Amino acid sequence: MPVTYNYDLDVVPVTPINFMHSLIQKTQVTLTWTSSPTDIVNMYTISYIRIGGCPSAPQGNRNTTLNTTITRTGLEESMEYVFSITATNSVGNSPAAEHTLTTLPDGNANNFINKV
Repeated sequence: MPVTYNYDLDVVPVTPINFMHSLIQKTQVTLTWTSSPTDIVNMYTISYIRIGGCPSAPQGNRNTTLNTTITRTGLEESMEYVFSITATNSVGNSPAAEHTLTTLPDGNANNFINKV
């Protein structure tokens, strides 16, 4: 029997869940998340700041997508970043989810610091 969802079009989406990285390299990271099956989402907005030193330029630290995965390039090696994601629909934005990670100079995807 098929599963049926009831969509409420008069509320903002819930916070994206399972926001995490699936791959870290020297200067890029791939992030993934899950959307609630009962939400209608028009777009996801992913932004980041670099911890320590000057934050990245405002025009370069924001991406939008309809997918539930994104690869962010142009990061600096061995730096800590905080990524934030919101879901948007016609009513407004969800609360943000955050994920902190550190890129490493060797680019080995199996050697990383992962903070949730």
